[in-house]
Amino acid sequence: YRKLEIKNILLETMSHHIRPQLLTSPFWSLLDNLLKEYLKFFEEYTKEAADLTFLAYQHRNYSK
Repeated sequence: YRKLEIKNILLETMSHHIRPQLLTSPFWSLLDNLLKEYLKFFEEYTKEAADLTFLAYQHRNYSK
């Protein structure tokens, strides 16, 4: 998982596929780090989502 260098939105997508295997594996430290990154991503997204949605409608496109 670390070698994939997953960042930002890919974290959400890829962790969906990898998380179930981590939950059944003995590598709890990897799971801990993954979940921390996952929560950090969603906390940051939640802070920005309202503004980005407003701008998307205002300008009729979506880009960050």
